[in-house]
Amino acid sequence: MNRMSPDIRGMYILGATGTKYTSRPITDAMNNAYPKGAHVINSSFLSPNPPPDSELVGLLKAHSGHPVDIYVHSAGGAQFRRAWEQTRGEVDMSNMTVISIDIPTGPGNLRRGTRLVGGKERKAIDSVTAFHPDEDIMSLAVATNALREEFMKNKAYGTDLKSIDYRENPVGHTEYSSSLPDEQITELDNLDTQIIASLRGTDRGLTRRLLIARGIMLNGPLESIYRGEHKQLRPSHESKGEIKSQGSPLHSLRESARMLPAVASGRGWQLMGELEQQHVEGKGGPRVMVALPEWAAYTSKRDAVDIYPSAEIAAQHIVFLSGLTHSGIALQPHVISGIRDHIDLIAA
Repeated sequence: MNRMSPDIRGMYILGATGTKYTSRPITDAMNNAYPKGAHVINSSFLSPNPPPDSELVGLLKAHSGHPVDIYVHSAGGAQFRRAWEQTRGEVDMSNMTVISIDIPTGPGNLRRGTRLVGGKERKAIDSVTAFHPDEDIMSLAVATNALREEFMKNKAYGTDLKSIDYRENPVGHTEYSSSLPDEQITELDNLDTQIIASLRGTDRGLTRRLLIARGIMLNGPLESIYRGEHKQLRPSHESKGEIKSQGSPLHSLRESARMLPAVASGRGWQLMGELEQQHVEGKGGPRVMVALPEWAAYTSKRDAVDIYPSAEIAAQHIVFLSGLTHSGIALQPHVISGIRDHIDLIAA
């Protein structure tokens, strides 16, 4: 792997809700991490103008043989697999790194994960990720530890993994709390005061209920961020976000339909194992890394470990995204720079 090239590029293939507006924070983070060139590919599911296969196919061909980091998130695994199948044998990927971020691993896994992504517990976690508590009331570390205790069954936590922590890298961080109306900030502070008091009590179920209430209260502002409607993500003269909530143009439905089999079957995740095997065997495959959100919806630590030939290689190539859910990278996209730093470190 040639990581010494000054021209290393980055690509990010978005998941199902990745549109022009929702991709803006990730686009900014990619441009910061890869100043020589970054490409962000929108979703073929919920974007009104889904990209044709030729967009990603063309990018892969144009970068053949060059060092490129390719971030593949969620349903973006289906888009990546389709492009890989159309370029197999034409693109030299031996200098590339593919970073898999929580790609569905099969039909049952997809059904369960879809419920988790939109669940109340995930919204509670994301409410802390995006709208940090007032440090005078409750530190982010205390809030994060409370989440870990109350929602432990959802964790893909591994203290033995290299941790990429969004709190340690404020570059590119967007402070969303300042955009809340004064009355909602007051309500949020009151709720956080109740949470910190509950942590000193004996009714642990109360802490859980209060954290979920926090997520429910901030559901609207969170959805605004995901849709790209937030004022810090969209200039005031532009129209609102473009995720389709009502109906779909026929051509967009066709684009979604052609991707669905690869998403549901888990072939996007299966490809990661195939590529890693090609890399280990010296057959021109890219190196594969797994970025595992702490509260992943689809990929478990065991799934990730199983694609590597040894525990030592797995330990180097799996990174833990501390505090993030499946969708959390949309809230804290600057973790991309931490992932890139880790790739550079293990390649040195």
